[in-house]
Amino acid sequence: SNFSVYLDKQMQQVTSNNTVDNVTPGSYTLKVTHEGYTNWVQDIVVREGLVTDVAAQLFPQELQLEQLTKTNIRSIVFTDDHREAFYVVTDSPLGANIGLWQQNLVKSNIPLIEEGPIKISNLTGEIQQAITTGDFQIIPSPSRSKLLLMAGQSIYVLDAGRYNEPDVTNLLSISYTVETVEWLSDNNLIIGSENLLIDYDVASTQQTLISFYNDHTPIYTKQKNSLVFVDNGKLYRYQDKHTTEVELDNITLPSGITALFSGTDNDSNLVMATATDLFFLYIPESYLQDLGQMSLLDVSPTGRNLLVSDSQNNIKSVQINVSLVRNVVEYQNRATTLPATIALSSINWEPNSGYFAFRDTGYATKIFSADRTGNNVAEILDSSGVITDQPFNTSPDGSGLFLLLRDNDQTDSRLNLYLLKFGE
Repeated sequence: SNFSVYLDKQMQQVTSNNTVDNVTPGSYTLKVTHEGYTNWVQDIVVREGLVTDVAAQLFPQELQLEQLTKTNIRSIVFTDDHREAFYVVTDSPLGANIGLWQQNLVKSNIPLIEEGPIKISNLTGEIQQAITTGDFQIIPSPSRSKLLLMAGQSIYVLDAGRYNEPDVTNLLSISYTVETVEWLSDNNLIIGSENLLIDYDVASTQQTLISFYNDHTPIYTKQKNSLVFVDNGKLYRYQDKHTTEVELDNITLPSGITALFSGTDNDSNLVMATATDLFFLYIPESYLQDLGQMSLLDVSPTGRNLLVSDSQNNIKSVQINVSLVRNVVEYQNRATTLPATIALSSINWEPNSGYFAFRDTGYATKIFSADRTGNNVAEILDSSGVITDQPFNTSPDGSGLFLLLRDNDQTDSRLNLYLLKFGE
């Protein structure tokens, strides 16, 4: 390997599988180094018969930027799998540049495959008005085959791989007020309307009532392959147009649940919020743990790494480890207080939950990263071109960060998509 590993300052032999074998059980300080990169340090506990998994992300001391677009992007969204971006251009000297575009973020190994942006649509008058008023939203479907366009209460479903404008043929027929909407699958939307939770099939236009609440809005969250919701103190799972109660052995859900949270890449871990506390539920083993008085800011794709605010308004990273050892659940709650005040709208997890990138509200021009435990905070970018009101996105393999930057040319102030490279 081209990196060095130390346990309590003693260099270790690293195998071809990136493991260190035959380590005596105990507590160690693990250090990973690579010439030209920042060091990575973490305290670990090695236990007999168990593999201690760590996710070390080292950042080059000198980062490289690659410009991916040459236009003037107004807003951008990224797909959940980090593989594509969709962006809107409203102002350009070239009229052909104005519109809605799709950009692949993963380069193809096939020479004949076009990697440049694909124009999805021009901007109709309704869309332009919605963008101006801020009442416009783009939501890609899970496999990126469809694109949901929301302009006020008008909802369109476009083909995400070709040119097609929003019109009456792809306008959804909805007679009620839409308060929340997200994709459940490539063909189904989950819509919240006052006290109703509805499954809308975009192909057949069939609508299925999932749940009805007498006195509050739906309490639910989407997991990897399904949707879970709370009703009358019980937990239910909705999948393939069927609702089943989640079987939990010998536990009672907390009273007064106000919200559910789950990572996008799991069906087992669930975070529940009440007015005061957070609770963690490991569904397969009916394991419920009160995490204490804190509020959730964000959750990793695995659902086991949480960014929270405690009762003193400290921002903490909480790592939850649940493992079965001799048929007993082992629970570990490792909380690290971050030295930064994170802006909630500016957090992005690496797909494997190894680290997250974030903005600090005190430093408008900077972007930081921290590993999943909240340690090894590093400044990865300081640029006057940083845009504070637009999202950024880690690459699918975690080796870079896609973000919008403002060009330095003051006579032609343009926003473009860049790749900030972490690897060689």
